[in-house]
Amino acid sequence: MTRSMLQKRLQQKNSRVVIDWSKENVDAGGAVQNLVSWVKGYPRSQDVHIYLSAARREALNLRLLQRTLQSIGCTVIARVIPS
Repeated sequence: MTRSMLQKRLQQKNSRVVIDWSKENVDAGGAVQNLVSWVKGYPRSQDVHIYLSAARREALNLRLLQRTLQSIGCTVIARVIPS
């Protein structure tokens, strides 16, 4: 996608980004920081929808990531993954 195509897409009101992180390891600090940095740099963070895992083993880190993303303006949805 070229820069001009991206600019046109960002100007559309119904444009949104969906990120499925439901299978990612929230304990992987570098990946989490990259996600947060990317969302902070995205011009319309309110149009970013992120799916996170609802796994209990990562509950604390997951909650911190969820709060961080919501404070930026994202919609965060917990997704239960069957084992």
